[in-house]
Amino acid sequence: MNKLKEVHNQLAAYIRSHPQDSFQTISNRLGIAYSTVSRVAKAFGLSRVRELKLNLNDKPKGEECNDR
Repeated sequence: MNKLKEVHNQLAAYIRSHPQDSFQTISNRLGIAYSTVSRVAKAFGLSRVRELKLNLNDKPKGEECNDR
């Protein structure tokens, strides 16, 4: 097996073993490009579910804040 395939297999194993980490977190932690993590994940059929972040403190437009 060539060196690149070996590294990709290791990276895929790391991605699998850290399901709570985003691809961005993994790329930062390992010091490699996000695109590399994403590309390897796609090649191995791995993905992450994007979280919907809600800020419940925001008021809808047009609504006044009457907190006193």
